[in-house]
Amino acid sequence: MSLYNFTLNNDPRITSILEFWFNPEWMHYPYLKWFTPDPKFDAEIAHNFATLVSLARTTTSLDSWANDSPEGSLALIILLDKFPRNLYSRSSAKAFSSDGKALGVAQRAVKQGLEGEVGFVEQVFFYLPYMHAEDLEVQNQSVELYQALADRGAGGDVEKWLVECVDFAKRHQRVIQLFGRFPARNEVLGRKSTEAEVEFLKTHPSGY
Repeated sequence: MSLYNFTLNNDPRITSILEFWFNPEWMHYPYLKWFTPDPKFDAEIAHNFATLVSLARTTTSLDSWANDSPEGSLALIILLDKFPRNLYSRSSAKAFSSDGKALGVAQRAVKQGLEGEVGFVEQVFFYLPYMHAEDLEVQNQSVELYQALADRGAGGDVEKWLVECVDFAKRHQRVIQLFGRFPARNEVLGRKSTEAEVEFLKTHPSGY
């Protein structure tokens, strides 16, 4: 479960993003709501947050959210990293086009230790931009961050999920070790796959 109350934040847009994403109705193991394709869920995100996603991705008008604020940083990361995957799906390059900006926000937050000011579950999303990066050094940091989070001992099903997050981070890391990029993105990004990547995707259709 969440260990943090977001209602203390002064900006209602930030609060609305976080209260939506961390809805108590799906804050339970194995947390599939966030990672299972669901057109109805995607449509709800589009209806409520498409304008904010566009602002976060294409302008600097929301960048101030990340100024020393764990809530604002987390909301901005979700707008840049998670919501595009819901809005555009992984069949569009737009799903990944703001990953770099999301990583910058996450790195700044981690450098300041802001992610430690929210609950265990919320911290997972501070680290997702690391996991999504096509950069081995960043992938190594991803594994370290998730491992440190799991080692803190959240208890119960949350702790079980955090251990699974470590495994998932290691799977992403391994793909970048092998190919330097995520082959599953090649087609939508207009990249030609190598023979090794084609063979890999035959046995790893999810890409990891």
